[in-house]
Amino acid sequence: MEKYHDEVKKKWHKTIAYKQYEEKRKHNVNFNEGASKMMDIFKEIGQMKHLLPSDIKILEKIEELQKVITMYFYECNLDILSHLGQIYADDYRFMKNIDSVGGKNTAKFVSNAIFIYCQKNKI
Repeated sequence: MEKYHDEVKKKWHKTIAYKQYEEKRKHNVNFNEGASKMMDIFKEIGQMKHLLPSDIKILEKIEELQKVITMYFYECNLDILSHLGQIYADDYRFMKNIDSVGGKNTAKFVSNAIFIYCQKNKI
């Protein structure tokens, strides 16, 4: 997590989410614990890739992912979650990390499930 801090700061330092993230850093929120919980969710989703990304079990995992991000990093609203889904499938570093715990193509599967989750939960 720390190795990406400078890149994150450069890209998103003016956003509300980044300010929330920095506030949690000040209060010693355990980012490693949050990252570990996220990876556990990716692993669980990877074990369920035989299901459709729209399956309720998968969407429940996406909701859990959203809650973990909110708890440990910043408020993960649907807009942010949607962007994260795109990053998971498009950024090789994220794809590699997610696929390393969930198996090949887990990042793309998660990205598709996030898209479906966000579409179903839009007001």
